[in-house]
Amino acid sequence: MPTIRIYGLDILRAAAILFVLRLHSFIFTPLPLRKYSNFLYVDGVTLFFVLSGFLIGQIILKTYDRKRFNIRQLTQFWYRRWMRTLPAFYVTISLLFLYEYFHHTIPYNGRVFKTFIFSQCFSAGNTDFFREGWSLSVEEWFYLLIPFSLSVLHYYFNIPWKKLLIGAIIFVIVLTEVVISLKLKRMPYLNNRTANGETAFNINIKSITYLRFETLMIGVLAAYLFYYKKRIWEYKNFWFWSGIVLFIIIPFASKYLNSYRIKLSGEAIATLFLLPKLNSIKTDKGLIYQIVTYISLISYSLYLLNYSAFHAVVMPFYDKYWFQYYGTNTYFSFAFLLYFGWAFLAASMMYYLIEKPFMRLRDKNVGSVMLKYKRKKGP
Repeated sequence: MPTIRIYGLDILRAAAILFVLRLHSFIFTPLPLRKYSNFLYVDGVTLFFVLSGFLIGQIILKTYDRKRFNIRQLTQFWYRRWMRTLPAFYVTISLLFLYEYFHHTIPYNGRVFKTFIFSQCFSAGNTDFFREGWSLSVEEWFYLLIPFSLSVLHYYFNIPWKKLLIGAIIFVIVLTEVVISLKLKRMPYLNNRTANGETAFNINIKSITYLRFETLMIGVLAAYLFYYKKRIWEYKNFWFWSGIVLFIIIPFASKYLNSYRIKLSGEAIATLFLLPKLNSIKTDKGLIYQIVTYISLISYSLYLLNYSAFHAVVMPFYDKYWFQYYGTNTYFSFAFLLYFGWAFLAASMMYYLIEKPFMRLRDKNVGSVMLKYKRKKGP
């Protein structure tokens, strides 16, 4: 059955992709606007991770909070997930690979092919081909490993889902913090707020697949609180404004303490605080509502197409005719408009030509399977 949209979560999803676009468009931002753009530096991927963890946590609790493990439910969950993400992903990187191959710009190393199986960021962040793919690797492995591990533990040890889930949340968060602490102790320069330090931090910590499971688990924690701790969840206005204040404080704390790690974990916690309020906003009306909902709908395609595809396909032609104006407001202004025009046009085409047809097929197949199962099971 089709997914029921919650407007508050669409707001968060739209904000996340807009923050991503803000970061990726910074080099094209007209010079007078750059100083204002610096005040809008929130990690959009962190927002996506917490939201994804919140959604998967709800699915796990609603689907698997039963007396016994059911392999059909697990495979159905993966099928729904992969029909949502894999078609657009493989269309994007296949076309990008072919384009760069025939234009002799493809990097010849094994990590290019690892991108196709989401294994390019197990040891270090990918900086060669489809750089933004690191976050998709985090999500796909999380969606594969966490439900499977929980289901196996529940089946073999008969651990109640409530205890199993909170145990998994604590285990993943603590283990991640320990690993990051040991890594920073061995390489303290990674946490230093310099240009080189940020690059090193991103490659060695922020983009590593298993080190970002913690951020998604914070989202799962939100689902746990929503499902089992309703009294805490009810203070939605308090948590919302606490999250806003935390978002404001984090950049100053990160700068004062000279630490990227504070920003990484702090923004995830701040996003957690926003969820009770945003999850309660079911719908709205008007032009703003329509714009936010549309941006949310195409956010995945926007993420896939806004960076590597733009730099590989569009910018070479732009620089060919406009490079003489490089460094001027004219160059940056037209590149800025071209960037957003490409992103929204290409994403809209991807959504309607690839994403939506596959989601329609997914919902049709899942509905047929559920109907057959109910008939077989009987009244």
